[in-house]
Amino acid sequence: MFGGNGKASTRQSASRGSKNNGNGYRLPKAERASLQDVGVTPSANPIGKPKNLNAKMGRLNSLGRNYRALVRSKSPHLAGIQAYIANTLAYEDGLFALQPLRDDVVATREIFAALLGDIAAYDDGFSYGEATAADLEARLDALNAIDESALTPEDVEALEAERSALATALEDDSFSDYKTSEVAFNEAEAELGPLADSVSDEALEEALREMANENRIREYGDEYIDDEILERSKEILGVGDYYGKIDEIREASETLDDGGDVPLDDEDTADTGEGSDPTDEDPRLTDASN
Repeated sequence: MFGGNGKASTRQSASRGSKNNGNGYRLPKAERASLQDVGVTPSANPIGKPKNLNAKMGRLNSLGRNYRALVRSKSPHLAGIQAYIANTLAYEDGLFALQPLRDDVVATREIFAALLGDIAAYDDGFSYGEATAADLEARLDALNAIDESALTPEDVEALEAERSALATALEDDSFSDYKTSEVAFNEAEAELGPLADSVSDEALEEALREMANENRIREYGDEYIDDEILERSKEILGVGDYYGKIDEIREASETLDDGGDVPLDDEDTADTGEGSDPTDEDPRLTDASN
């Protein structure tokens, strides 16, 4: 077909025999039968040679593009990454807002703790040192529900002493302050729960799979987003201790909030080919549920 390929014709002669060549060789029947039992192990890389990381990442290398192009892209492949970035920014904001609430809990607890110093559990079954406001209220309810008829006189005396001291402590304004601060912190922390799931390694892996080249997914399957690709993606995006695109977006957002200008570079004004809008001046991802 391609100019009379000698290898092809020789291979045909060896397998079928040649009418023009009586010396065509075939394996003995017993050996041919044994070859049918040889197992074939698929190569881990179907192409047959290992890829370097950049080649393996393919479309994922676009994570390193200018952050404005990354944020403004209309490509469906980037929707998951854009949502991950937005959720990360929102989660970090939530953690930042949580810190003063945590500090308030510590401060009000220290003030209130002075009233707990002389209270001893009558049965040695309760620790006041680490008790939350809810724990203390539950403890008083439990003390009030105890049937004293089953106790020795000494236990009754100890029970009444604990119950009286705890009731007095919980009526103090310092307990009210402590409880209010603890409730505020717990509510704010609970609100971060869903966001914490959306910025997990599993969430990033899913976003990367959505972004990846389809042929890479076909080639490597579920193992495509391995530890090496995941870590490299975190480094580019700025996840954890890394500095990356998420940090650039936050810094640009803070500059805009302060009324400053974010200078454009050549990459900002270039056509990204992904449906970006160079006239959009605000690079922020404002919808964490995108």
